[in-house]
Amino acid sequence: MNNFKEKSAQSITALLLAMLIPGCASDIKTVTMTPDQGKLVTGKTITTPAGVKRLKAALGEDMFTNEQYFITPGTLEFNTATMQSAANAKIKHKLKTISFNLPPAHLSSEGYSSEGQHYTYPRSFVSNNDTPAYGGLIAPIETPEIATKIYWHWSPKNAEGLYYSAPLSKPVHLNIEKIEKDSTNEAHKPLTQALIYSGVSDGKIRFIYREYTRGGYSRPDFTQDVTLNYTPGEEYAFKSARFVVEKAGNSFIDFILIKGF
Repeated sequence: MNNFKEKSAQSITALLLAMLIPGCASDIKTVTMTPDQGKLVTGKTITTPAGVKRLKAALGEDMFTNEQYFITPGTLEFNTATMQSAANAKIKHKLKTISFNLPPAHLSSEGYSSEGQHYTYPRSFVSNNDTPAYGGLIAPIETPEIATKIYWHWSPKNAEGLYYSAPLSKPVHLNIEKIEKDSTNEAHKPLTQALIYSGVSDGKIRFIYREYTRGGYSRPDFTQDVTLNYTPGEEYAFKSARFVVEKAGNSFIDFILIKGF
């Protein structure tokens, strides 16, 4: 009799757990987002004929560097997205349902996670319990023009980069465009390349090619001695640079820069 009662109690407990577990399920995931640093777009360098410049450099002096002869400064490229329709989500979380409704808006790239590219909504959006949320939409890497998830955080300040994410009720198509912003971050600046005049001897003209880190330190592994036959008026090419040496001696070099690095 006791065994029968124990088995009955176990069966009832198992049934209650089976009924409770679906109610405790959640569509919500936690994602860690890495901020979007942008894609570096280097400035344009001078080219012939408008870019031709007559220059002079002393022995041991930089003839030119890639930084000197950018016509335009480097910029950072970011994606922006315009929603073609409203985004709706009804998210099951344990015994509750969280709802969001985001009217169409213009979004800016905020970062990336394992779930795709995060586009931030231009303002906070309110859930069905009137609690403001901060975040936007996620477009998977394989379908960059289709947002399939929403991401959000309950605080306007989120230094940790942790967000909640959940599926949208239906995908939202995005119009993707690119914008460029000024680069003020040292980490995005290109390495400095320099060609240094090293003199003439035995019918040879000599240069030193050097590269410097973004912090201004020389990179010894990328230093190169360059020796070429010296013929006044001849055009020389080194890497992407082009220049004509008009006159070279042990003190100075006069040259025409056609194209920089």
